[in-house]
Formats: sequence, structure tokens, C-alpha cells
Amino acid sequence: MSHPTAYENFKVIIEGSVYDYDLTGDIVVVNRSEIIDLSTLARRYEIQFVLPNCDYIIGSIIVDASLAHLAEELLLNNEDHAAANIEMHFLFKTKQSQTIESIKSVTDCLFNVWGRDRFIETFSTEEYHNGEYKSSSQKIVVSFNRVVTENQADDLYELVNYVITSLEEMQKQGIPFVK
Repeated sequence: MSHPTAYENFKVIIEGSVYDYDLTGDIVVVNRSEIIDLSTLARRYEIQFVLPNCDYIIGSIIVDASLAHLAEELLLNNEDHAAANIEMHFLFKTKQSQTIESIKSVTDCLFNVWGRDRFIETFSTEEYHNGEYKSSSQKIVVSFNRVVTENQADDLYELVNYVITSLEEMQKQGIPFVK
């Protein structure tokens, strides 16, 4: 029998941790998906959740492994090469387009939770219906800017707690969310 890959181990750790928090009522899982791209042999797992009192900011954790990750792990048969990419996404809509100051405020809030050595990107899309402004969709991506190895797997148990803290802190930012 073959040994599970880093991707599979990370997925199980994160999914179990998320559902533990869901079971206690700290969060509510709203979606999960696992996509296996047969043309590139890439795998992607995503689980999304919200705070029980704040369903307008979605937090998600994504585990992503490419064919290169799989080949390094299986062909080299070395735990040091067992790795995958992990990102945290925060999705929300606002009533108005975000200013640079409000984006910096949310980014600083996330740096306070995750530390300054994380890479944080913000993507914004405006939505119009028949030429009339409706809302602005925001996606904030927090990444480690490196692969996560199996040697760091124990750290993943705390990952969900960091996402929950991020959701709580973002809720306090005073952003005009679409609820």
C-alpha cells in the first residue's frame, strides 16, 4: 500500500480541524470542493467557512499540489520533498469601491494576525447592473510565499485558528460590507 502524499495529509489535517471548529459552533462550513485536473495532474482542495454571526466575510483554506510536487515526492521518495502550496482567501462584497486607505487597513489587520513575513494580495472587482453600480467584490489572499512541507504539518492544526482570528478582526474594520 502506498503512503499518502503531502497533499492528502494536509487536506485531512485541515478538513478535520475545520470540522472540529464547525462542530463546536465557532464557524459554519459553507462550501468545500476538491478538483483533480486530469490534463495537468494537479489537485486543489478548498474549504470555505464563515463566523456564525458574520456570514458576509468568507474565509477559505486552499491546498494545491501540481504534478511537479507529486513527482518530487514519489520519485525521490524523500519526505523533504513532500510539499504543497497552501493559501488562505478572504472574500467579501462592499457597498462602495474600496479606497487605498481601507485596503491598507485590512492588509495591516491581516499582517497583525499572520506576521509581516506573509505575502498578502488584494483583488477587487466592481459589479454594475445595466450601468448602475451595485457592489465591489474583494478577494484577499494570504500566502506563505513558499511551499509547505510535511515537516511543517503539525503547524496546520493552528491554521484554522488564524483564519478565524482574521475573520473576527476584519469584521471590526468598519468596512461597509454587503450583508
